[in-house]
Amino acid sequence: MNIDDAYQSIANAVTAGRNAHAYLVCGSQQDCSSFAGRLLLFLLCESASERPCGKCKACASVPGRSHPDITWLYPKGKGRVISVDDVRNTIKTLQQTSFGGSWKVCVVTDAESMNQSSANAFLKTLEEPGGKTVILLLSSKPEFLLPTIKSRCQMVSLLSGEQISPTEWNEKLYGLLADDAYRTRQSGKGAGSVLKALAISGSIAAIFADVKEWASDNAEKELKWIQDQMTRDAEESDDFDELLDAAATAKMKGIRSQLVKNLELWHRDILMLVLGAPAEVLYHVEHIEVLKERASLLSAKAALHNVEQIELLNRYFDRNLNNDEALRYVMPQLA
Repeated sequence: MNIDDAYQSIANAVTAGRNAHAYLVCGSQQDCSSFAGRLLLFLLCESASERPCGKCKACASVPGRSHPDITWLYPKGKGRVISVDDVRNTIKTLQQTSFGGSWKVCVVTDAESMNQSSANAFLKTLEEPGGKTVILLLSSKPEFLLPTIKSRCQMVSLLSGEQISPTEWNEKLYGLLADDAYRTRQSGKGAGSVLKALAISGSIAAIFADVKEWASDNAEKELKWIQDQMTRDAEESDDFDELLDAAATAKMKGIRSQLVKNLELWHRDILMLVLGAPAEVLYHVEHIEVLKERASLLSAKAALHNVEQIELLNRYFDRNLNNDEALRYVMPQLA
């Protein structure tokens, strides 16, 4: 659904008194923010006829994020999560009387950044916010939201079907996995093998560094566009640097997660071959010859150990362990 159709659908529902309490808006950060900005103007405009009128006090205050009946909730801190304390404070704010005597709106940006505690704290409010309250959850990665959150929201999909595919970095990763250095690492022993493992760790860390640089540049472009829609001076916005860091980190983590998942599936394919599984069950069947060669070097126990080590790597990343440190610890442990 495009932004115009999604906006008109909800505007019609609001006019008819049939709107939902909470909407989960899925799409790019730019599309989600554009949609939210339009809907905020429609909900809070003071005009009795054309909405938004572009002339009233509400229409003037919404773009600058200064309207008192809008509550913004977004990830903060080093962990870049939406904390349970921030959720509880937001709930208290939503329970207060509207300043303008009309709608109260809560906008949750990067909604997937809620952890289990903060998401659970939000459930009852999502279901029954009370009064004329609308909650907008904006997410570019809705697959990371808890099912209990999704089930309490009406979905608004702005996704075009073109998902981010880190093709360049996947190709680098597969090139590394197919490299002779990786093969000789698996068949080697002793100090030389450890040095090869550390070199491989450095190569994977370099891929993650490229992802981080891309994420930072891309997030800055998106966020400046978003801020320009919400306030005319993005650089002087008090929280611009914090929001930029959060957006870049979220993008980096999303692509890194896909790369680590592919790394895990690579080792899972090797395990399947060691166990005698047919090629049809493999995820990376296009690399069948390389996978068969790797499988010939390992026992089932060793292949399973490798899968478990990559799962451990993913857990380290979930705990925000530094890329280099996590890789230097895990990669030498591979059989």
